[in-house]
Amino acid sequence: MNRNANLALTLSLGLAGVAGAILATQHRSTAPGFVDLGLALVAAGVAGLSLKYCVQWWRTVDEAAREAHKFAWYWGGSLGLGVAGGLAIVLQRTPSTPLRDLAPLHGDAGLFATGVLACIVCQSVGYGVAWAGWWLARR
Repeated sequence: MNRNANLALTLSLGLAGVAGAILATQHRSTAPGFVDLGLALVAAGVAGLSLKYCVQWWRTVDEAAREAHKFAWYWGGSLGLGVAGGLAIVLQRTPSTPLRDLAPLHGDAGLFATGVLACIVCQSVGYGVAWAGWWLARR
């Protein structure tokens, strides 16, 4: 990995840490309907630097690794998203456990954030399983 890619990765991880620290220490809430501009800018910076790093990495990786990642994202990520969707449907239809009670954060924003996090976790697990399976099948 070249020097610029290492710098981009370090900066994106550092900005992600700053965003996490802001969230952890933030005791006030913004007015309803408004986003904390500072946090939004940090998040945009993390996303931009992460994209830059990923593009640089993708250009240097070999064809086998590219195929493994494409396979894992398509099959593992898609199946993981299907699991998350199915889980949401089942939980919504279970009257004894309302979805609002499962969300660690309260209100509509907490319910939305919990759903997004559940999708990301399910897709990541599916991706990891598919990626490992791809490499094991070619061993």
